[in-house]
Amino acid sequence: MAVLIEREDQLAILRTYFDESHDDRGRGVVVSGPAASGKTELLFAFAQEAAAFGAIVLNASALPSERNLPFGVLNQLLRSSRPNAAAAERVRRAMVLPDEADTADLGGEGAGGVPAQILYRVTMALLELVEQAGRPLVVIVDDAHFADLPSAMALHTLVERLRVRHAFLLALGESTHYSHAAPLFQGEPLPKPHCERIRLGMLSPEGTATLLARQMSARGAAERAAEYHALTGGNPLLLRGLMADSRTTTPGEVPPPVVGHNFSQALLDCVHRSPSPVISVARALAVLGESAEPVLVGQLADERPEVVSFAVTALREIGLVEDSWFRAPDAARIILNGMQPEARGATRTRAARLLYAEGEPSRIVARQLLGADVSDVENCAVAVLQDAADQSIAEGDIGPALRFLRMAQQIGGDEQVRAKTAAMLARAEWWFDPSAALRRACAMGDPDDDSGMPVTEVVVPLVPLMWFGELERADATLRRLERALPDMAPDLACNVHAFRLWRRYLYPGAQPDGPTAAELSADLLTDQVGDSARTMHPLRAVVLMTEALRRGAGQESVERAERILQEHRLNERTLSFLATAIIALIRHDRLASAARWCEGLVEESEAMGVPTWQAVYSALYAEIALRRSDLPTAERFALRALTLLEAKSWGVAVGLPLGTLLEANAAMGNLEEAVKHLRTPVPDAMFQTPFGLRYLLACGRYHHANGQFHAALEDFSAIARLTDDWGLELPVLFPWRIEAAHASLKLGRSREARELAEAQLRLSGVESYRSRAAALRVLAVQRAPEDRLTPLREVVTMLRGSEDRLEYAAALTDLGMTLYALGRDGEAQAELRRAHRVTRQCGAEEPPRTLVHHPGKSGSPLLSRETVRETQLSEAELRVAVLAAQGMSNRQISGSLHITVSTVEQHLTRVYRKLEVSRRTDLPLAMDMNCLMT
Repeated sequence: MAVLIEREDQLAILRTYFDESHDDRGRGVVVSGPAASGKTELLFAFAQEAAAFGAIVLNASALPSERNLPFGVLNQLLRSSRPNAAAAERVRRAMVLPDEADTADLGGEGAGGVPAQILYRVTMALLELVEQAGRPLVVIVDDAHFADLPSAMALHTLVERLRVRHAFLLALGESTHYSHAAPLFQGEPLPKPHCERIRLGMLSPEGTATLLARQMSARGAAERAAEYHALTGGNPLLLRGLMADSRTTTPGEVPPPVVGHNFSQALLDCVHRSPSPVISVARALAVLGESAEPVLVGQLADERPEVVSFAVTALREIGLVEDSWFRAPDAARIILNGMQPEARGATRTRAARLLYAEGEPSRIVARQLLGADVSDVENCAVAVLQDAADQSIAEGDIGPALRFLRMAQQIGGDEQVRAKTAAMLARAEWWFDPSAALRRACAMGDPDDDSGMPVTEVVVPLVPLMWFGELERADATLRRLERALPDMAPDLACNVHAFRLWRRYLYPGAQPDGPTAAELSADLLTDQVGDSARTMHPLRAVVLMTEALRRGAGQESVERAERILQEHRLNERTLSFLATAIIALIRHDRLASAARWCEGLVEESEAMGVPTWQAVYSALYAEIALRRSDLPTAERFALRALTLLEAKSWGVAVGLPLGTLLEANAAMGNLEEAVKHLRTPVPDAMFQTPFGLRYLLACGRYHHANGQFHAALEDFSAIARLTDDWGLELPVLFPWRIEAAHASLKLGRSREARELAEAQLRLSGVESYRSRAAALRVLAVQRAPEDRLTPLREVVTMLRGSEDRLEYAAALTDLGMTLYALGRDGEAQAELRRAHRVTRQCGAEEPPRTLVHHPGKSGSPLLSRETVRETQLSEAELRVAVLAAQGMSNRQISGSLHITVSTVEQHLTRVYRKLEVSRRTDLPLAMDMNCLMT
């Protein structure tokens, strides 16, 4: 028997009526309630009980599709059980309809096209069936609001004619929302005292908890009941669907509710069980969404205000709606997906026209147009879609903007309209797929043709053209825009000036004709653009920040960058100069501040869901992490940047994330991984930009880490040639002189190293402690051990609180090696242990680019031949131990001795055991090189 929840009182009433029918008192009862409120379950449970007590139970379920089938319900009843056979046969014969020619003598039409005489005969036959039943007779009709009219009238008359001697109960289930159902159920009052009505509602939160406990788990049912009830309103059908979707493989507890296929089907079932006005209003609500005002809902559903009010009340009683909106967040989507595509498109089109006529914002109208049938949309809709896209792009909501513009492209329009749509698509696609934006930009016609598209659209392709190094087309575009400057609106003129400036700064290796970047900046800063233009566009910030990058402006530049970051939020217009402000902070070694601002911009771009923005700020954050010696974070964010945008979509800017990734892996000793990134193709145009300098710096550091010092020098020399040709000097961002000095020392070119370090000192400035410390270390290590100790201590002191922890570790290592050379073994070991600890904190195995490897003083702790014999180190083990003590990584030793890394590790394990040390830094670092000679 079915288990009922919060239906015990109603079942008790049915039992009472059944008991009263045993006293030869025929009764009728109507069980009413909203769709899916449990009427069928209640009637089924009662039918089982009545049958168990010996009653004859006749069952029927009315269907909408059989509503026009005369006596369809009565035929179901007669087939459902075994009443008196002869009486049942008489009822069947009475229901036989005559030919049309024979209906004139049957008293005219009675109900549903059935002559009145036929209805009378059927009713009398039913009375006879009841009288001859021999046992209590229970007749149950579920969904009686769908019953055919002749069956309904016959049963209605039967209830009215019942005599007190008949043991008979008629139980009907009906929906409260079918106000125009058959007269038996709602059109006429129920006959008293023989008929009563039982009303069902939805389950309460307590009832919901009981259902969860019985069908899922008692544990957590009370706690989760509110969540399940909030989504379903206590509708049993919805609850069971939600439970089916939410069940997990972990038994013993009620999981959080999950909306899935079963809930969706249950929701659509509830809607489709409702009268057509309720269905229409539900669909109108789903289509209109946040614009679902009652008047608009009525207009879209083509229903009168009172019908809309009735329908919303019905949806509320069913449990789908709370107040005036759906309970479940996914309900509108489910209802829309349940519509036929043609009907959904037509409804969307009507909704767009209604909203447009009401003066709703473009984006609200455009969202409706997205689901409309293109063939049924007027060309004027393109302007709405373009305006909506423009607003979305300005707010960083690029996904919807792309959808609006692609819809506009489908609709078409005249040549100028199509050109504007294409330009806007290039602008929006840039933020998701720069390669696609470039293809569209190159397909937009001759940029140098003044008779082509309007200048307002000509400016759009400049971003992808400059990003990918398409300089010839970019310069042609700029020439056309410059010719149009005198007649151009101030805001657009600011855009043009900004692009002219960026063109010169971004490609110092391929300068166009006309003023230099410095001259153009000076012109713009002396008000040639005009005050009104500067206040409505970030051009002035761009000028000032790029000048700060070029010449440096100390604390003033830092304060200006901080102010820009504070005053502006991330959007399409601010992306470039917010990034420039971050770079300015990096250029002035304000890494903590740069990291804090950049982390916020990464999170903001993630929330907006724009891949290009996320990639740009992830790459900048990776560079900051690298400069702060956080190698794992640098690697992670650089990889993220190259995952969000594949390398070919980065254009000339690929040098930033790729260079960071290459350098981070080299510093961590992951040389095999680094060489994979070194093989990534890069565009030739990159080497005309500062991104090429960043990439060359990383290549040089990789070659240095791999022991390829001549190749490293070639990379650093390439930076020198480029910056000299460009007249550009950025010693903090691209400290190639220091790197070249390191490589020169490895090759024994002390004089060159000294000259490079001294030049770096002159150019670095007082505030650039990182660059100064690195240069001072190069100069210090070229002195004798007794003379280098003090300057190295000063370098260590300079770097102790710095964020360049790897340079600090390298300085500590050089200091420790010098102390060994001076015979101060205890101090040396302390400094080297500190260097080892700092290095590991950075994510590396060994400090990169240490400069002191051979103390070269007899007072240092040497391994003599006698020591070798005592420790029984083999020649191979000794070779590995000496090189490890000199600061080489396992991979460097492997390359130097032409053995595998695994062999190096095995030799070191045996060395540690024989020398009774536990780590590399405990090795006697000043090993006698003569021990290698036997």
